[in-house]
Amino acid sequence: MCVRKFIPIVSDAAVAALCTFMPAFTFVRYHFGNTYGLIAALPAALAAGTLVFLYKGRKRKRALDTAAMSAGAEKLAAHLALLGPEESAALFARGLDGAKTDGSVAETDRGLYFCSFTPEPADRNALLTAIRHRTEKKKHFVCCTATQECARLAEETGIELICAEEIYGLLKEKDALPGKYLLEKPKSGMFSKIKGGFSRRLCMPAFWSGAAMLFFSYFSFYPVYYIVSGSLLLVLCSAAAIFGKRAK
Repeated sequence: MCVRKFIPIVSDAAVAALCTFMPAFTFVRYHFGNTYGLIAALPAALAAGTLVFLYKGRKRKRALDTAAMSAGAEKLAAHLALLGPEESAALFARGLDGAKTDGSVAETDRGLYFCSFTPEPADRNALLTAIRHRTEKKKHFVCCTATQECARLAEETGIELICAEEIYGLLKEKDALPGKYLLEKPKSGMFSKIKGGFSRRLCMPAFWSGAAMLFFSYFSFYPVYYIVSGSLLLVLCSAAAIFGKRAK
């Protein structure tokens, strides 16, 4: 994996470690002195940084896998919709064991797969061919996406729906994805899909404000107020770094 991908995770872990070290050191130093402050704060900061690094790394990997699956399924759906009925059915059949195709229908020992790939979600009318076909085998309806009415009718008639993400998974498992797609959407901007919420913009203001308050606690006649307030601001900074949404 590119080292650059780890930079946000490392920076978040460093912020968490620093935000743990500063209030821990300040609090323990206030009561027991500098030496005990360091003894208590360094392990706490290391533990906090390590936990955040592991948590963010796992979360990022899961998010990247999900995003890659969705993007791949979307491109595959557009590709299938642009192919002819026989070509699209043949491409889908690559993901099945021992499948044969006849027009837009793929057949295996387990069932029949009626393919209908269109840019718009499949409606109830698209199911009619599968519904009317008489067979003892399990019937499946394969499409890019389907309307709720279509999904409901398929369930009522005992037909299993297979949509783009499942098709993508089948073809990927068989290493049968097309090498080049007929249509690919332009890539979105880095932050185009991230919406508001708890913003990471809070991170730096909260950090500097919290750090300043802890610093002034060394010179104030009432340090407890500065220690508590500064610690809360650093907790806010850590929360914004870990859970906050990036600004567009």
